[in-house]
Amino acid sequence: PESGFRILSIQRVEQPLLWTMYQEFKKDVARKQDPNEQLLFHGTKTGVVFKIAAKNFNRSFGEVMMYGNGMYFARDAGYSDMYAAKAKGMTKAEEFRGPRFMLRSRVVKGNCAQGCQGMAE
Repeated sequence: PESGFRILSIQRVEQPLLWTMYQEFKKDVARKQDPNEQLLFHGTKTGVVFKIAAKNFNRSFGEVMMYGNGMYFARDAGYSDMYAAKAKGMTKAEEFRGPRFMLRSRVVKGNCAQGCQGMAE
């Protein structure tokens, strides 16, 4: 279906050190369980996308943790798009004008469980 959104650019970002760390993490998880690796979407604020590209995903970048502490990903870009906003302090109308950022990332999901607000692990 037509969303009214237009893709302005797509860029591949790969940090060699972070990629090596990811591969080691995936191997470690695989020793205990199926790593359940998937390509998923993550919508975020403009400033945070650059932090993620430089330093990897980090729970400290998040502000709203509806289902516990962690990073949130989705299979569908349309769901992640709801979390892609320009900057804190803007009105809803301002937030959703102009370009927004979304990442498509390799994610080791491992075993999944339903979370709740305040859940740490």
